[in-house]
Amino acid sequence: MGNDEKLNDLKNLENQFQKPIEEDSTNQGITVLTENQQTTENKYYEMENESSDNNETVEMSILSDNDEIVYSNSPTYETVNGYRVLDNESLPYFGKLYPESWRFSFRCPTVNEVSEFSTIDERDAPKIQDTITNLIKKCYVIVDTETEKQVPSSQINDGDRLFFFLKLREFYMQDMPIEFPFISMTKQEPLQVTLMAHNLIYKPIKEELLKCYDGRKWTIPTTSFGLTEPIVFLNPTLDISQRIFKYMVNKYRETQDTNKTKINKSEFNRKFLLLLPFLYEQGNEKIESLNIKFKQIEKNEKLLKAYITLANKMIHTNEEYLVVDIDGDEERTDIKFPGGWKNLFIDNKSFEKLFD
Repeated sequence: MGNDEKLNDLKNLENQFQKPIEEDSTNQGITVLTENQQTTENKYYEMENESSDNNETVEMSILSDNDEIVYSNSPTYETVNGYRVLDNESLPYFGKLYPESWRFSFRCPTVNEVSEFSTIDERDAPKIQDTITNLIKKCYVIVDTETEKQVPSSQINDGDRLFFFLKLREFYMQDMPIEFPFISMTKQEPLQVTLMAHNLIYKPIKEELLKCYDGRKWTIPTTSFGLTEPIVFLNPTLDISQRIFKYMVNKYRETQDTNKTKINKSEFNRKFLLLLPFLYEQGNEKIESLNIKFKQIEKNEKLLKAYITLANKMIHTNEEYLVVDIDGDEERTDIKFPGGWKNLFIDNKSFEKLFD
């Protein structure tokens, strides 16, 4: 199916999902939530115990103890030419970390594509991350309904990698969840936990912080650090993550090559690697130029402190645990992948009469 055909199909669904952007002129063009939209958001927080007629609508709630965003029910999908279309409000953070005009859809991975996971080295975390990213890039289509152009799927936020990956696994496995046991402190017995993309938990983002975001780029005020200029950077994406990964792999290979000049230690400076995802403004900068930018930041103690604070605070991804409701009591358990990454796309029930 060609890009134009995908675009037309997805545009036909725009009226179902489109929410007009309302801008506050006092915020210099930055998209902010108006009072109307905030009321809508608050209603979603209050819908934890309400259900629709078919009990399949995606809903979210804030857990009062920990202020966490949790999906409460399974999503339904509009399907166009074999592609599942994601409702933006079912995305992490209600889709607020993407432009409102973007529409996401995804196809089912092929057997050949998922077979890479069967040969993966479970100890090679960078390779696992890279394989997941490549699968996401192959299977997702993003269309900007304002510009009527396709957006590279590498522009998916880096912190949403697991969410988008689990959606692909669910499509391939016909919505079969990942299941694993945990010991309930309430019941004092082992219980089964199910993991799907809509079970992932997120800490909410303050509205004041969202006012500093235009859907792709952050403009963070630094007056509290005694500075006058804001820090501006792109929200880290899959593309940025892969650029950094390839840079580190190449540098590592160079260190193994005894015929080459010794690598400058500054290229493996831990502070540089910590700040690197937050140094991009255009997304296509060479890392060597960002290293120069970092060295300039290092010369300004206040600016360096502001960047380090941002790098430790701007963590917009899912928590590493799930919340399980046990007869009204909430318990936590770490996210697990029984059988490892190799078995994520394997249906263990297919040959259950033949194998353990």
